[in-house]
Order: sequence, then structure tokens, then C-alpha cells
Amino acid sequence: MSNGNISRRALSAGFASLVPALTVSAALASGISATDPIFAAIEAHRDAYMRRLKACMIVVHLRDGTPEHAIAAEVNSSAIDAAGSAALALATVQPTTMAGVLALLAYMDDFHCQALALPEDPRQCHSMHEFLPTVMDDAIVDRFSGEPIDDLPFAFWILRNARMALQAIAVPA
Repeated sequence: MSNGNISRRALSAGFASLVPALTVSAALASGISATDPIFAAIEAHRDAYMRRLKACMIVVHLRDGTPEHAIAAEVNSSAIDAAGSAALALATVQPTTMAGVLALLAYMDDFHCQALALPEDPRQCHSMHEFLPTVMDDAIVDRFSGEPIDDLPFAFWILRNARMALQAIAVPA
């Protein structure tokens, strides 16, 4: 007999089973990505993030103080910047289709559940929310102090982007 609680894993599995056709590759095959810019943003983030993981893995395995380590550290720094820029696009590129909104939410679910991982070392080199940037919008202010709220988590910005997209889809201009 169930106590009515649903585990996070069961919920994720259930969500994934409801939208199997909304993967980025399925969208590419169906032509949706040509009209919805979020699919390109998702792919760009996935690519940049995987490059970041690979660069980080190389830095960790090189002895500090060597010329190779210095070069790898520079590449790693560039990869971190690229992944950060690509992540910001996820929060600012507005999906234009329902499939795009669902793909964005599914991708962020995968990211937070550590689904992006290097095959060489998935236990150590995987996605985690700590690697997502903090975005700030000075227009969002503390209702009591009037000061900008600058510590909202990245997930907030993704949800805000999805909400704005859903509003635009539901009520065309």
C-alpha cells in the first residue's frame, strides 16, 4: 500500500516517459528545431559543458607547475567561460513552441540529475547544479528593502524563461 508519496526518481521517470519525442535529436529529425531557437541553445550548452568536463579532467590529471598543466588550465578557463555563456542562453533564449519548452525543462532535469557525464569517468565528471551560473536582473527587487535580488538560483531563471514562453505560446501577440 502506498503512502501517497512519489519519489523524485519515479517522478523523473514518469515525466521522461510522457515526452520521449521531445529530445533534441527527435526535434532535429522532425524539423522543429528550425523554428525554435531553444534547441540550438540546448545543443550549444551540452557541447560547451562536455568540453568543460573534458578540459577539467585533463587539468586534474596533469602535474601542477608543468607547461602542459598551464596550457590545460588556460583551455579549462576558456571552456568554463564558454559553458557559462551557453548556460545564460538557456535562461534567455525563449522557446517558441511547446516542444521547445518541454525540451528545455527535460534538459535541465537531466542536467540536475547528473545525466551529462564523460563516459571515461562518469562518477567524477558529470553535471551538477553548482556549475550553472547566477544570473541577475536588477528589475527583480526585494519587496521589503527595494534592493535587487542577486542570489536567485539558475533554476529560477529557467522557470521564468519557460513561463514567459508558455505565455507567448498561449496568447499570441
